[in-house]
Amino acid sequence: MSITQDHDKLDSDLIATCVLGMIKEDPSLKISLIQERINGIFNYNISYRKAWKAKQKAITIEYGDWDESYVVLPSWLKHMQNHSPGSYYQICDDDFVVGNTVSREHRQFHRVFWTFGQCKEAFKYCKPVIQVDGTFMYGKYRGTLLIATTQDGNSHVLPLAFAVVEGETLTTWS
Repeated sequence: MSITQDHDKLDSDLIATCVLGMIKEDPSLKISLIQERINGIFNYNISYRKAWKAKQKAITIEYGDWDESYVVLPSWLKHMQNHSPGSYYQICDDDFVVGNTVSREHRQFHRVFWTFGQCKEAFKYCKPVIQVDGTFMYGKYRGTLLIATTQDGNSHVLPLAFAVVEGETLTTWS
């Protein structure tokens, strides 16, 4: 028999540490499974909202914060360019406007393109065909991940370039 109410001390931080292993195994874990797990451990039924918050915190612990990921993106790409000869990237950002004022110290991410030098070099030995595909990104920030690929003589797929854009629009392709 379990108690049917939330416990004040059983907060989302504690629950996140309890389900971290489950999140590592399956980041798309259903909230109902988190609720079952906590009920099994503590004999308390937690609310859907508390389980959802705990899942978000566990994902942040395991994979990092969304905003932080965008902040470190330029340094990761610069590192890639420095250690992978011939690699190239371009980040497009916009003015960050607060009220009616443009912030001088902040920029707003718009889109990014990158390619690895090794992929550019390997393209010389591939079929002269480029295929582009996109997939929608879900989560806090929406967008589309575009991937340009080709095939070698043995029909193996070779990625050529990647881009994260706001969507598959006419301006995105230019």
